[in-house]
Amino acid sequence: MPIKVLHCIHSLSAGGAERQLNILVNHGKEASLNFGVFFIDGSNNTINSEECELFELSNKAKYPWFLFEEICDVIDRFKPDIVHCWLPQTLILPGFLAAKRYGLPTVASFRSTKIFSGWKDVIEFFADYFFADAIVSNAPIYSSNKCYQHLFNKKVHTIIPNAVDIPKSIREKKVARHIDEPFRLLFVGRLIDVKNWQILLEALAMLKTRYPWQLMICGAGEEDKVSSRIHELGLTESIRMLGFRSDVYSIMGASDLLVLPSWKEGMPNVVLEAMKIGLPCVISEIPAHTSLLDGEDFAILFDPSDPSELAEILESFISRQKDLEMLSEKGKKFSKKYSPIVLAKKYAHFYNELLLPK
Repeated sequence: MPIKVLHCIHSLSAGGAERQLNILVNHGKEASLNFGVFFIDGSNNTINSEECELFELSNKAKYPWFLFEEICDVIDRFKPDIVHCWLPQTLILPGFLAAKRYGLPTVASFRSTKIFSGWKDVIEFFADYFFADAIVSNAPIYSSNKCYQHLFNKKVHTIIPNAVDIPKSIREKKVARHIDEPFRLLFVGRLIDVKNWQILLEALAMLKTRYPWQLMICGAGEEDKVSSRIHELGLTESIRMLGFRSDVYSIMGASDLLVLPSWKEGMPNVVLEAMKIGLPCVISEIPAHTSLLDGEDFAILFDPSDPSELAEILESFISRQKDLEMLSEKGKKFSKKYSPIVLAKKYAHFYNELLLPK
């Protein structure tokens, strides 16, 4: 019999957690999993599995105070074996309490690095501490706060990296370009300091190559700050700021190289997405990236504090001294480890272990 899991999450679309739940649900049948999803906001839903039952909060005027009763009602109707709470904090505690009322095992999700950044994180921590039976993290736990590390090891736990699910039509569509066109660099991410966009601009200002290049920046945040720095460095004519883009996969397919200079990442989805499409990657040498690559050369690593090293790497690609095609093929091969089927089977194995008699 398939394992029945009720997932609790606020939205069906938005950030990384929502995308991963969509991927998991859409491929659950292939791993003998049967899913229900309780949610508040169902806009832009991409869940297309006929086997998944969707339960939307009926009384949104009383959110979050009405959650406990509604989740109990959903449990009565769906009769899950496990309740898995994703986010946010206002949904996790009533979800756990409803599951405990019915004697069901509970699973919490650690999405990326876990730290205490506000009082809501404290609520989530203690909800996980007292009511979660198991924890799934999508990133190595050693980069999280020591309290979260202790909590993770105290519970039944596992690390299941994110999966990448890009339509075949997009993966196989590579935009042809003329040899005289500028070399197309791409940055994708929020425009905040931790993404270290500053070093990328500084490295570009150091380039001495005679070959033309263009940087496309996809992301929102501190746009004025970024634009000001671009102007200061005299790079205005070579950089395009595109803002948040829903068609980022198409932009990846039209680019030559992704550059991700972050100081910190959780699970670096954008790297895997780029590799899946066949876009070579130059990424900062930080724990999240080195852990992902596990000593292999599927991407080029650089010191995120050294703009001259990055400039040298970029110049070697722009001048075609490095083989883009070889790096592209390596990346595509590597990304197969993060397929939706692999994700679903890892969750199935974890849920089965959780249900074994103690």
